[in-house]
Amino acid sequence: MPCWMVALALVGTLATLIAASPRVALGFLVGALFGILNYIWLHQTVVVLMNTGKARVPKVTVVKILLRYPMSLGGAVASLLRVLGIHADPAHAIPNYIAMEVLAILVIVSVALVLRRRLSVEQPGKFQQIMEVALEFVQGMSREIIGHGSERYVAMLGTLGLFILLCNVLGLIPTLETPTGKIQVTLGCAVAVFLYYNFQGIRHHGPLGYLMHFAGPVWWMAWLIFPVEIISNVFRLLSLSVRLYANMFVGGLLESVFTALIPIAVPTAMMGLHVFVSFIQAYIFMLLPAVYISIATAEEH
Repeated sequence: MPCWMVALALVGTLATLIAASPRVALGFLVGALFGILNYIWLHQTVVVLMNTGKARVPKVTVVKILLRYPMSLGGAVASLLRVLGIHADPAHAIPNYIAMEVLAILVIVSVALVLRRRLSVEQPGKFQQIMEVALEFVQGMSREIIGHGSERYVAMLGTLGLFILLCNVLGLIPTLETPTGKIQVTLGCAVAVFLYYNFQGIRHHGPLGYLMHFAGPVWWMAWLIFPVEIISNVFRLLSLSVRLYANMFVGGLLESVFTALIPIAVPTAMMGLHVFVSFIQAYIFMLLPAVYISIATAEEH
C-alpha cells in the first residue's frame, strides 16, 4: 500500500474536518480510500498482465495509468473542492495541466537526486557535464545582467528555466500535453517571479526604500513617475504570462492543424520547431526575471 497516499488522505480528512463538518470529512475519507483501493487494484492488474506471456499491454498505456491514478484521487479532491465552494467532476477533479506540472516537478527532483548521487570530480559523466554547462550558462547570464551578488539568484533562475523547458516539451510525448499552453500555468509562474523579485527588492532596500525606488531620482517628478512605475511593474505579470502562453498555445495549435492536413514529413518539422520555440521561451523566462531582479536591487533607478 502506498504510504504517501494514505498520509495524504489522512491529512486531507483532518483539514476537511476542521474546515467543514464530520459528514463532509467522512465523505472525503471514503473517497480517498476508494481512490487508494482503485490504484492498488490497477497496479496489481498491470503487473499480472505484464508478467503474462499471453497478454501484452502497450507501455504507453501502462505509463498513462500509473501517472494518472496515483495523482488523481478524484472523489476525494472533488469533495475537498466542494467544501471550498468549487464544484468539480469527480472523474476529472484535477485538470490535466496540473497533473503535467506535478509530473515536471517529479522529473526535475528525481533527476537532481540521481545526479547528486553520481557526482564525480575525477570522472564526470556525460549528463553531469551537460548540467555543468547549463549551470555555467545561467551563472554567466545572471552575472552579466545582475552583477555583483548574482550567485544568490542562480538557483531560482535555473530551476525556473528547467521547469518551463520541461513543461514546454512535455506535449511532444504521446498522451501528454504542454501545460504552458494554459494561461493558468504561465500566470502562476509569472506570479511566482513577481513575488520573488519584489521580495528581493524589499530585502535589499527595505520596505520604505523600495517604495522610494519607484519614485525615481528626481524628487519633483515623483508624483508622475511613481504611479507609472507601479503600473509598469504590475504589467510585467501580463508580459511574462501572455508571451509564454501565446507562443506555446499557438505552436501546439499549428502543429495539430498541419499534422492533420499533411501527416507525412510535416509533423517532424513541426516537432523540431516546437523544440526550438520551447528553448527560446525558457531562455526568455529566465532572462526577464534576471532583468527585473537587477532593476529591483539596483542602487540607482
